[in-house]
Amino acid sequence: MTVNPLIMQAIIQHGYGKPERVLRPGEAEVPTIGAGDVLVRVRAASVNTPDWATVAGVPYILRLSAGLRRPKRPVRGSDIAGVVEAVGRQVTDLAPGDEVLGSLWGSAIGSRAGAFAQYTVAPASQPSTEPRAASGRWRSRSPSRSAPR
Repeated sequence: MTVNPLIMQAIIQHGYGKPERVLRPGEAEVPTIGAGDVLVRVRAASVNTPDWATVAGVPYILRLSAGLRRPKRPVRGSDIAGVVEAVGRQVTDLAPGDEVLGSLWGSAIGSRAGAFAQYTVAPASQPSTEPRAASGRWRSRSPSRSAPR
């Protein structure tokens, strides 16, 4: 099986309505980054009120900017945790390999990419480096569970 590095798996929105009717797994192009952007490999994303409203297409006035019959940007999701894969040429405070988290909501309606995908792109000012305590590499253990009995 040949893998195209420019194609990723994503949850694609095909219209407005109930999530089970309009959201389906599919493929999308990996978003390109601009000079001030970062490409993030998504490890986790959350579903929140703005995502629900955009999937449902309510309030209807939202559709004027998001798309009348279906969204112009078909990948939903605005909250991310992941790893920086690439940075734009003007980005100095993040580097590939940095673990980040943040919200894309500030630009979610007009954004080029959503979080319900393998990769997303965001202005470098939006995600923050992930604190070590929130990292998947550092987990606390209860002594009673780790000690043999």
